[in-house]
Amino acid sequence: MDCGKQQFRRSEERALVVDVVEAVESVSGSRRSELPSLYETIDMEAVENAVQSGTEVVVEFEYSGHTVTVVDNSRLIVEPPERGE
Repeated sequence: MDCGKQQFRRSEERALVVDVVEAVESVSGSRRSELPSLYETIDMEAVENAVQSGTEVVVEFEYSGHTVTVVDNSRLIVEPPERGE
């Protein structure tokens, strides 16, 4: 398994929250049911409003130990925790 950053394209048909959870699920190897509730971790409405407000918008937050970066509402970058964390 690649232990570095992974990039994902956003789906225009799905909510951002679904794409974030699926991306972290993919990188972590965890099942969705094993991940904490994203809505209890971050204000996803604020994230969605920010990334939909224009181009060249980057929002970064932590979710389940991973750094998630949303770029221009078109792609996600998920970076796993540093080893030893």
